[in-house]
Amino acid sequence: MVIKMPDSFKKYGGVLTKGIIAEMAPEIARGALIEMLRKRKINVQKAAEWVEGNVTLWDILGENYQADLRGVVGRIGNIDWLTPEWVIGAIRQDFPAVASLFLGWKKASNWLSRQIEVIKKETSQ
Repeated sequence: MVIKMPDSFKKYGGVLTKGIIAEMAPEIARGALIEMLRKRKINVQKAAEWVEGNVTLWDILGENYQADLRGVVGRIGNIDWLTPEWVIGAIRQDFPAVASLFLGWKKASNWLSRQIEVIKKETSQ
């Protein structure tokens, strides 16, 4: 037996799904960030090299993460929660020394802020 959904349910179902995804996006992004940093074996030395070399974090993400992030932003439409403070909080437990680097070194903090702006720009295209 096929149950036919009223059009209003279909309409609101999409809105509810979008809301759930938007609500979960920061936690999903945190998991992806931690996974990416682990794969790249991030440590204070490597993070300092990225800062000193003014490496673009968007490029470090790679095409798969870039596509995933664009997809999520396309579905939720807003990543205002993505701030330097959010990144530091997201990595603090798994990478406390790297988080401290961004907190205690002005150049690293500025670099992180620039990288987040690049990510926001790239995902809004």
